[in-house]
Amino acid sequence: MIDVTRILNVGSLSAFIEEVPAGSTVRVEVSDVMRRNSVNVVTSTLTIHGGGRTGELVELRYSMHGFDFSSKSRAGQMLTVAQLVREYLAALGFDVRSGRYAVPDNLVRLEGVLECIEWRRGKEQHWVVEPSEAYRRVVAL
Repeated sequence: MIDVTRILNVGSLSAFIEEVPAGSTVRVEVSDVMRRNSVNVVTSTLTIHGGGRTGELVELRYSMHGFDFSSKSRAGQMLTVAQLVREYLAALGFDVRSGRYAVPDNLVRLEGVLECIEWRRGKEQHWVVEPSEAYRRVVAL
């Protein structure tokens, strides 16, 4: 049973993997927020939740900001990022499901890094997300 009143924020996918036992169920979910000011700013956030070894909720968040959700922006490619993360975690033996746990609104969130992806400049200087070397070592392509 996961105790959502005890939350461990981790700063990387490798730290998440260290804290959550292999074979456990993990939740991967993308959420989007648009803030309208003089310029629209989009934030797309990938949240990964799992149960730690002592029952605490382990959370990793990864966010991208942009001006739209187009496939040319990093925020617009977050669904691709989520799919790569799901495949990576599944290849490591985790039971990967959609969703996330409800946590207190006043929780101080930590943004982390995902070692299984890389960003590179594509055509017309747009960003493209790709599997990293770490991903390729774990997931059979």
